[in-house]
Amino acid sequence: MIGVVGAGPAGSYMFYLLAKAGFKVALHEQHQVGERVVCGELVPKPCEIEDLIPDKAPLYGAFNLMSSLKVWLCEIKEMEVYLNERFWTSFGFQGYVMDKSLFLKNLVQMGVDEGGKLFERSRFQSLTKHPTLKAKFNDNVENLDFIIAADGYPSSVAKAANLESGYTLNDWALCVNQRMFNVNVNEQAVKIYFSAKVAPGGFAWIIPRGGKCANVGLGGRMKYVKEGFNVLTS
Repeated sequence: MIGVVGAGPAGSYMFYLLAKAGFKVALHEQHQVGERVVCGELVPKPCEIEDLIPDKAPLYGAFNLMSSLKVWLCEIKEMEVYLNERFWTSFGFQGYVMDKSLFLKNLVQMGVDEGGKLFERSRFQSLTKHPTLKAKFNDNVENLDFIIAADGYPSSVAKAANLESGYTLNDWALCVNQRMFNVNVNEQAVKIYFSAKVAPGGFAWIIPRGGKCANVGLGGRMKYVKEGFNVLTS
């Protein structure tokens, strides 16, 4: 049995691939699948990023999979960039905004349909490697052949396996995203804001979801955040 911990994009996709390949696999998610999504949900079309990826087959494969799951909310054709809260430039950009929660639910369901097992509200507790690999979820102990840590940073599974990366919070960008309604935005344009006042060491965004709804958020790196910075008032 292979245990996958975390039903984000990586864990859900691995769960589906393993189940499709005929492996016995179980996906453990501490919440419900798609319940907590902190994401702008913007997905560039492959033509925007294919020059950055040597092997293009997986890129187009992943994009085609998302398209087949019918999770696109609206099509993006333009990127507007603001510098210090003033308009700077705009350029053509091809992409879609996806319903990430629906994407994860559909992807996991595909894995279940292939024979995989899903355990929601299943929180990873501990890991024992000797004499056999055992993982504890809630009050249940599972015998495993392999375990895949897809539980994000800081990974509880990696910590239990003594595989910590050595990164600290200063090495990461911390993000917040809020879905807002009744907003008047161009539903084909994404707005990006670069400002030390608004998002130190990062940027803020307004990403339309269609129907006067938008994802509004910001991300910044902790080492650039000055004392007294308030994400709610920025």
